[in-house]
Amino acid sequence: MKTYLTAAMALAVLVTPTLASAQEPRTVTSAEKQRLIAEAQEHNRALAEREKTFYASQQRLQQQLKEARASGDNTRYAELQKQAQENDQQRERQRAANAEYQQHIKNVYALKTKD
Repeated sequence: MKTYLTAAMALAVLVTPTLASAQEPRTVTSAEKQRLIAEAQEHNRALAEREKTFYASQQRLQQQLKEARASGDNTRYAELQKQAQENDQQRERQRAANAEYQQHIKNVYALKTKD
């Protein structure tokens, strides 16, 4: 789960200057635009993989919560509840970073080529 936060922070650092400059018209070579598009597609593939991993871990956590509740282990249940809340918060931060990156991708596709 810490990987999501680290990736989001790294992405924010990389994308923020690009997003800021996206308001001004930018012209790039066709090769540069294709490289940027390929990077965006790879990012989307990695994002889809992280989504699958996240949902699988959420399902495991929900199962652990059920087991802790059924066994009457209130301490373990409370720990798992806290972890679930932290995961939800982390997921919201990741969604915000992903939304920014999706805007960056739209900007990449809108770039004009000079050749």
